[in-house]
Amino acid sequence: MEQLLNFIAKISPIQEKTWEKVQKLFIQEKLVNQAYFSRAGHYAKKIAFLETGIVRAFYRNEKGEEYNKHFSTAPAIIGGYSSLITGEVTQINLQVLTDCQLWVATYTDFCQLYDTHTDLERVGED
Repeated sequence: MEQLLNFIAKISPIQEKTWEKVQKLFIQEKLVNQAYFSRAGHYAKKIAFLETGIVRAFYRNEKGEEYNKHFSTAPAIIGGYSSLITGEVTQINLQVLTDCQLWVATYTDFCQLYDTHTDLERVGED
């Protein structure tokens, strides 16, 4: 969890009381090689801090051909951003390419902290 705090602090420092609230939102999860964090056609609801491992974001066309969009290596924040913001189903798959250690939170719970912890708003913008 300390890696998450360090990651956030590099974007923008946050107060200790904010960190206490943030860390309560995140639950540790492990995903094994080839597992999916999110799949196209579903609604994205969660974000994750990628503590260890590699994740690929890719699209699949109507013929089933895959096209890589990008790769995320730890440390990174991952999630179906477009779906999280618009409320539409995601068009992207997030698949782990190695065993991964994640800290997962519900996006809406994270965003709700903006109202009471304004120091966190800048982190969410980046």
